[in-house]
Amino acid sequence: MMTVKHVKTGNIYRVAMSNAKIINATNENDGQEMVFYGNEDLSMEFVREINEFCDGRFVVHEYYN
Repeated sequence: MMTVKHVKTGNIYRVAMSNAKIINATNENDGQEMVFYGNEDLSMEFVREINEFCDGRFVVHEYYN
């Protein structure tokens, strides 16, 4: 499992993973890869383009198998 911290807000999110790899999908409209993530109890889920997700908005908080 991996959690990330949003740099601006300090909120912690869980990233959807399978076999130690981030689960992603492709946006049908423009072909961009997307990342699924949610708050720690998964009561809220989000999807963001991978280039936005990896542009420094989030930093790894915890990572373990």
